[in-house]
Amino acid sequence: MIAAAAIASIGCFIVAFWLLGVARVGAGVLTVARGAVAAMRDENLDDAAREKAVQRASLQLMGAFASILVRSALALLISFLPIWIASLAGLASIEAVVAFLSRWDVIAVASMAVIAGYVIWTRLAPTR
Repeated sequence: MIAAAAIASIGCFIVAFWLLGVARVGAGVLTVARGAVAAMRDENLDDAAREKAVQRASLQLMGAFASILVRSALALLISFLPIWIASLAGLASIEAVVAFLSRWDVIAVASMAVIAGYVIWTRLAPTR
């Protein structure tokens, strides 16, 4: 049951990460950063306009950082629910599941499975 609770926890994390839009906000960060770099390189802008663009980007990036931080924390909390429920049901202790998830081989296999799943998902549904 330890492995089942761990798999459920990983699954909940992936679903929560997706539903909370963490990757979408991360993609927005890249857009803002590219825009700031483009403004800095734009020879048609004077120094004041460049400074204004960089300040605006800085504020957007700080907001995105806070958003990613909160969304990631929520995803982690949601991923803890299956472990907590398994513990309440007496199926597996929290310590045993966390120890299992902390093993290097479990981290490696879970990472490879998630990456493979992502690659397969994007190949099957390239236009979302």
